[in-house]
Amino acid sequence: MEIFVDEAKTKDYLICAVVVPSEDLAVARKTMRALKPNNRDRLHMHDERPENRRRIVAAFARTPPIRQAHLFTAPIVGRPHRQVRDQLLAALAVHSAELGARRILVESCAQDKQDLAALTGALARVGAATTVRARVDRRHAHELRWAADLIAYAYTAGGQLRRAIDSLVTAARVR
Repeated sequence: MEIFVDEAKTKDYLICAVVVPSEDLAVARKTMRALKPNNRDRLHMHDERPENRRRIVAAFARTPPIRQAHLFTAPIVGRPHRQVRDQLLAALAVHSAELGARRILVESCAQDKQDLAALTGALARVGAATTVRARVDRRHAHELRWAADLIAYAYTAGGQLRRAIDSLVTAARVR
């Protein structure tokens, strides 16, 4: 299993981890590339017009390129974002190890060192530091992080978009 991660911030902090079996990676990448608008170098739901969002989510839901998605949420209010992010990444790392994942791929940002420390620290605590690799990757580098963006967007948007992806999603509230 491989885990691809994106985030969203609304009233809560949300980390979305999509799960793709290693043997399905090539087909899943191709499926995500087919959903990308031709005039863009990646699929990012916030860049799309509302009618395109609905079309993209519906196409994704018809033939999902992922096996499942796990959402980890926690309230932001009154807490430093870094503390909340660390808790969510740690929960994600532990869950990934339980699933038997071999890699966790997170999008690069200004907090790469802290993100890797949160992931590898949690993996070490559960004895999975040598079996699960946590990596930070360039912003546009991987199509399957687009799937995590799509799931996070549809979940937080609610309504019809959320219902379209709901069967793929398991959500956990982290305290």
